[in-house]
Amino acid sequence: MKRLGFGLVILSLFVTGMFCCGEDAEIRTARIGGNRKLLLTGARISSARGQSLEADFIQVGSTNTNSILVRFPSHSHTPHETTLMNIIVSSVNWTTPADAHRWHKAESEVVFSAPTNSVGYVTDLSRWFLVGLRAGLPDYSVRAELEQGNTTPSASVQTQQSPWDRYGQEIFFAVLEGLYRDGVSNDVVDLILAPDPKTGEPDMRKNFVYACPLCHPAFEAFRLYRTRNPFLGLKGRKDTFGAGLDDATIKGLKSPTDEERRAALEKLIQRWVAQRLDSMRLTAEERAEWTRQIDQRRKEGMKQLESFTSGKDSRHAGWEVCPSCDGSAATVGSRK
Repeated sequence: MKRLGFGLVILSLFVTGMFCCGEDAEIRTARIGGNRKLLLTGARISSARGQSLEADFIQVGSTNTNSILVRFPSHSHTPHETTLMNIIVSSVNWTTPADAHRWHKAESEVVFSAPTNSVGYVTDLSRWFLVGLRAGLPDYSVRAELEQGNTTPSASVQTQQSPWDRYGQEIFFAVLEGLYRDGVSNDVVDLILAPDPKTGEPDMRKNFVYACPLCHPAFEAFRLYRTRNPFLGLKGRKDTFGAGLDDATIKGLKSPTDEERRAALEKLIQRWVAQRLDSMRLTAEERAEWTRQIDQRRKEGMKQLESFTSGKDSRHAGWEVCPSCDGSAATVGSRK
C-alpha cells in the first residue's frame, strides 16, 4: 500500500496529540483497557431530529464480521469529540449517493480503539482514540488481514480513491504548510472560518464555495490548523512557526467589504500554493499538467458558484470570483 509522505505524517502527529486525552485529563492511552479496534466502513447523517452523525464499523481481529453501528451526539461537542467526527466525515465519499442520509462508503482506512460497549447511541467518547489512518481505501481483501490482527496490511493491497485526488491533497498541504510557516494566529484564522458565536462551527460559505474541488481542501486545512495542539517539550506555549501575517494582509482579511476580504484570502492561497509547487521542482511537462488540472477544477468551482449565485443562496450573493480557485489558478498562470 502506498504511504503518503511528509504531509500525512504531520497530520497523524497532530491527530495523535489530540487523542491523548478527552474531557478527563487523567485518562492516558496506556491505561485504557477493554477496548477493541474498529475499522470504519461507512457513515451517514441521521434523518431523525438532531441529524447526528452515524458511522458503521467492523471489529478488527474478530471472526464476527457483523457491522457495528455507532451514533454520535448531536449536542455541542468537545474538541475531542469534534476531532473524532471530523476524521470520520473526511474519510467518507459524500458525493455518491448525493443524499447525505443514505450510507456512504469510507474511502480511507481508519481504525479506532473504542470501548466494547460503544454501540448504538454513544455519549462518552473520552476513551476513543485513533489507531491507524491511511488515505485511500484498500481493496476489501484487506479485511482478511485485519481479521487476523494485522493492522498494517501488506504493500500488495491496492488503494482506491482517497477523499481528494493528488491535486486536492497538494492544495490541502499547501495551505496547511503555509499556515504553520507564517504562524497565522487563531484570531486571523477565525476571520476566514467565520465560526458561529454560539456553536463555534465554521461557516464554510462565508469565504469558500461549497463543493468546489479547490475550496474544500483549502477550507479543511484552515479547520485542521485551528484545532492544533501546542508542541511538547518547549519552554512556553508554541503551536506554530512564523511570526504571523503582515499588517496589510490582516487589514484586508478584517475588511467589512466582502470583496476586499476575499481578495486578501486569494493572495494568501496563491502564495502558499506557489511555495508548495516550487518545493516540488516540477518539470515543464509536469507544470503544464498542473496548469491543466487546476484550470479544470477552477471551472468546476466557478460552475458551482454560478449555480449558487443564480439560485436562492444569499450567502453567495454578489460573488464574482472564488478566492481558492483564482488563487490556485494564478499560481500556474491559468486564471482566465
